[in-house]
Amino acid sequence: MSTAQCSRLIEAMNFILARAETDKTIRAVVLMGGSYFSNGIALNVVEASQDPAYESWLNINRIDDVVQHLLHEFPSRNITTIAAIRGNAAAGGVALATACDFVIAGADVVLNPAYRGIGLHGSEFHSLTYTARCGAQQAQKLLRAMVPVSPLQARQIGLVDIVFPGSGEVLDDHIQTHVALMFKDGIARKGSWKRKLDLSLAALASARADELAEMAKDFWSPRSARYHDRRAAFIRKAKPTRTPLRFALHRRVQAKLQPDEEETAEFDDIATYQRRMESEMAARLRAVILSEMGSANGNANGTNKHKSSLQHLLPPHDLLTPPVIDSKTAATLFSCHFQDFNGPEFSSPHQDQPMLTPPESPMPLSIPKGKKVGGGRRTSTSNGH
Repeated sequence: MSTAQCSRLIEAMNFILARAETDKTIRAVVLMGGSYFSNGIALNVVEASQDPAYESWLNINRIDDVVQHLLHEFPSRNITTIAAIRGNAAAGGVALATACDFVIAGADVVLNPAYRGIGLHGSEFHSLTYTARCGAQQAQKLLRAMVPVSPLQARQIGLVDIVFPGSGEVLDDHIQTHVALMFKDGIARKGSWKRKLDLSLAALASARADELAEMAKDFWSPRSARYHDRRAAFIRKAKPTRTPLRFALHRRVQAKLQPDEEETAEFDDIATYQRRMESEMAARLRAVILSEMGSANGNANGTNKHKSSLQHLLPPHDLLTPPVIDSKTAATLFSCHFQDFNGPEFSSPHQDQPMLTPPESPMPLSIPKGKKVGGGRRTSTSNGH
């Protein structure tokens, strides 16, 4: 769901809310989805944008606005929300569905709640909804396991409330009949998973700030390399080097194999990526200096002698080694807030609004057409996509 698609959905939601102010017969909203229910932010649109990090930020904030409507705006007007998952759902699409009072799923759909495989922490208030529905331990397992679950498995842990067989019109009939029965007694119902959950505006703002603080790291910090590289490979259907051990269980039980990268603590540690980035920068710098010294000398025998005599001028390998960052003590709350730079040097690709960018962002504010950033090639058209 791109930024623009989320905005259109919010317009539809606001239309319903406006009608509900005068028409008290509006008691429920059912999100039906399509052949694919939703898989969160639109990675194709992000990849095609001039600034993928900036577009990712706009997209995740807008889909969070959608989920906030489900968690606060509709309940505050006594409107029950129901997600009818008739097609597969993944990542933010699953989190969006679980924000509804009730989740109905077809028995044949596949749910993949994890964000981690694409290198994202995830948002959509999943830190509230997954924990409230499944418990803290099961919620963490869902996000870290990175394996799909069936609707029946999801129902056992509380992620889904009702499962119906069939597909197409048969499934639609089941959904419509069940929704009608839910309100036959004239009493609007709310999801039982909300009973002990604080869904006040203050609680929602706090959860959103925590999640977006991590997402900002995924977009702009040294850790962003995992997201930008994986997104580019996913969009371009790059051939993987190996099957992850979480799927190739026969290899996991063999000789002592290293765990998948996503299963290690270093996968989330910014310092790990910073050290890696600085090490690569130092290696490139050394290569360039050695190449220039060789070109200046002009002959093979003299080149080696010239290199040896000037070896002491090269930066040591550890010159650019960064300080170790303690991610456990680093402040994250509200670190996603942005500053507005209005100077001419901060030119925005969005000419109708000033560019918003995090302080000391390692990402350029504008990317020349065709330049490679984060492992992929960026292209643009007249409308920026």
